[in-house]
Amino acid sequence: TPPRRPPEPSDWLDRLASAEPTPGGGAAAAAAGASAAALCVMVARIGARRGGGLEAELREAEVGLERLRRMPAADEASYARVVEALRRPREDPERAGAVAGALRGAAQSAAEAMAAAAEVARLAARLARVGPRRLRHDAATAAVLAGAAARGASWMVRANTEAMEDKATAARFLAWAGSELARAREAAAEAEGAAGIAGEVRK
Repeated sequence: TPPRRPPEPSDWLDRLASAEPTPGGGAAAAAAGASAAALCVMVARIGARRGGGLEAELREAEVGLERLRRMPAADEASYARVVEALRRPREDPERAGAVAGALRGAAQSAAEAMAAAAEVARLAARLARVGPRRLRHDAATAAVLAGAAARGASWMVRANTEAMEDKATAARFLAWAGSELARAREAAAEAEGAAGIAGEVRK
């Protein structure tokens, strides 16, 4: 079976704007992370072609893009399982287990998107320092997008963990999310500083 082509951006945005619960915030956050990774690929590719010695950064960016490219659909599927589980009759003896498992899966999906976005943010910060000077603003944009992706995904982690009855599992997810979010924020700030625009934006 040939691989399924991703939807056109306008089609995906129409689905995001629909009254259906999926795709939602988690998928949107992952899509922002994928956009950040794509920008990193662009910056590294141009730099590598010009002899800038960015081959390692290009490979890392391509890996990040392939990882994040799949995450909007993965998040959508994981949250669809939550919706399906919640729609089970309350008298269904398997409902509680189905809901718990679906919430863990959705939290895992969001946390993995956070981790991937944090990696991209750090790469973007590095590209803002060592990449082509005229593309430093693109690298900074990638870092900010990746930071926003991590922040958005963190809300999805919180939403899913708040509904969990297993508070120990919820606490582990929240700790992981907090760590990844801090790394992404730090990288975004570093990239803006490297691009020399942080002070200008704040004036």
